[in-house]
Amino acid sequence: MAKMLRIIKQVGIVKFIKAGLFEIWRKVWRQIVCNSYSQNWEDIIIQEAIGKTDRGFYVEIGGYDPKRLSNTYRFYKKGFRGVVIEPNPDVEKRFKKYRPKDVFVNVGVGDKKMNIPYYKFFIPALNTFSKKEAELSRKKGYVLDKTSKVSVVPISDILKKYVKSKKIDILSIDTEGWNKKIIKSWDWKYRPKIICIENDKENEIEKIIKKEGYKLIKKTKYNLIFLKD
Repeated sequence: MAKMLRIIKQVGIVKFIKAGLFEIWRKVWRQIVCNSYSQNWEDIIIQEAIGKTDRGFYVEIGGYDPKRLSNTYRFYKKGFRGVVIEPNPDVEKRFKKYRPKDVFVNVGVGDKKMNIPYYKFFIPALNTFSKKEAELSRKKGYVLDKTSKVSVVPISDILKKYVKSKKIDILSIDTEGWNKKIIKSWDWKYRPKIICIENDKENEIEKIIKKEGYKLIKKTKYNLIFLKD
């Protein structure tokens, strides 16, 4: 009850009721009926692009939750396995409970090794390493719970340690402001069949990925989906 009251205080009663009704619709229609867990049907679009298969490997950077708003849970249920990287330690237990066959790596991902501030909000979907993104969320009225130092490692280290020689079928990147930093430092020796990444206002991410020989097959409200050409 206390948590609910805090959310109402931040977003207002009208938005809270609308969000509650949408959440019910999302769980019933999207998850149960359509078997889709992404924010805007990204997993269905990815499924159509890769075809019907019950085996595969994914890398998800910015896990947030094992099921809710996940681009990979649909595929986990089908038999895919992968590596999920998420700096928020609070969700590790949920991943181990609902996706025990995945490898959960509790670190941040960047372009170099460092310890930097991690901004944790009462609404975890807003958590970020980006001070700019954190400030924007605060200006909108969302409450910053705390800031703590978190270990960040280069994506190349993650790939060498956990992916090794595996072929990546799906790469999903959603890191609230750090997507460009990650894709700029990606080791293109690893060439995922599908890349789903949150868009940037400058469209620089699209240019980087297209330059590597990928074709943009779909734009959703927040994400770009590319297929290896």
